[in-house]
Amino acid sequence: MASHSNLQKAILSTAKREIVTSTLAQIRSFRFCGPSDDPDEQTAVTLAYRHLVIQLQRLASPILPEAAAARLNAIDVEVNNLYSAFEASAELESLLPDIEGALESIDNATKQMTTTSTKPLPVPVCSVVGDVLGSFIFHHRTLETLFYESGATGEVPPGNCVTKCQTWLKRMHTDVPDPAAVLGKVLEEFMEVDRPFQAEALEGGRKRITEVLARFGLSYHQGGLILGAANALPTKSLKQVLQDRDLSGVDKEFERALANVEKDPPAAITEAR
Repeated sequence: MASHSNLQKAILSTAKREIVTSTLAQIRSFRFCGPSDDPDEQTAVTLAYRHLVIQLQRLASPILPEAAAARLNAIDVEVNNLYSAFEASAELESLLPDIEGALESIDNATKQMTTTSTKPLPVPVCSVVGDVLGSFIFHHRTLETLFYESGATGEVPPGNCVTKCQTWLKRMHTDVPDPAAVLGKVLEEFMEVDRPFQAEALEGGRKRITEVLARFGLSYHQGGLILGAANALPTKSLKQVLQDRDLSGVDKEFERALANVEKDPPAAITEAR
């Protein structure tokens, strides 16, 4: 139901989820008065039902497909117009299964995300990368933008730039399904963009990062890729041979195959041949 938008935008906070569920229950059990009842009672009824409809529109529309959201937002209840409340009730009744289905899809997706075993980044990797980047990028807003653009989520950790970077990396496995992918994108500019006036800092920082990654069977590759133990070490000597013998064409195909090892294994096999 929620495939029309980014899943993370669709997932409701616990508080909002409870409000939507409570609103649905109130709508299902809502008691209308009759057209011949006291005008004050009709006013109270239409106001109360209008409030429930508006509440549902604000909270449920973002999780619905576009067509269903448009139908929900088009519902209107006029105060003191009982017949408009009856019409709104009929339209809303037909939409309740869509809303409940969207909530169920979100619950299933949330459960899957929380039950999936996501391997945390090694603590020494987080510490060294955080120290290098936090010392190199000493502007808080720049560092925060880098993390968010790389796929990080959640609240910005407190502390200075080094502590902020280290903390964010250490908790990454609780926020995203693939912490290594975020780490790769966080490192991409630092590892690949040369700045002559900062050459010494870049060289020292890159060396520290490369060494700590290698300690855990990881390696950084062009394009912001962090490859794991299965392909970090065995390919190193082969890559060096290709470069030493100046086999540029083969080396290019080798790089392409290596880049696809984790994200597209069938393509890597084809390119390796």
